[in-house]
Amino acid sequence: MLENKPYWIVASKVLHLNGEDGHLTSNISYWHNFPLSLDNNLSPQKKKRNTVCYPRTVSLISSENDGLIAIEDEKTKWAQVIALDEQTLPIQGWVNTKSGAQQHIKQVSPWHWTGFETIEEKQQQKALIEAGVR
Repeated sequence: MLENKPYWIVASKVLHLNGEDGHLTSNISYWHNFPLSLDNNLSPQKKKRNTVCYPRTVSLISSENDGLIAIEDEKTKWAQVIALDEQTLPIQGWVNTKSGAQQHIKQVSPWHWTGFETIEEKQQQKALIEAGVR
């Protein structure tokens, strides 16, 4: 933070800090304001080109591990996704995962998926390990 104000920078530029406070090793670009927004002022052509026409399920945990999550504040996360448009061409963009922020975007757990079931393993861990060793 400079002057006790938040600034947003590309995460890959600070990987060397390993999540700790420290010094930057070079000058880097930054944003004064969070760089993503729910701007609905797109031209009809751009809006059509940027409309997802096929449902897509994205793992937020995997996205976070891959560095595809941007955190705006403690309640708002954005996920970078690739989906298909009307012509089945890939489009890439960001979605706001906050409930109700974007139409047709919702955060669900696997329990919402049709046919999702859990399997309870009855075998003891020691027996499983021994079976794998043999």
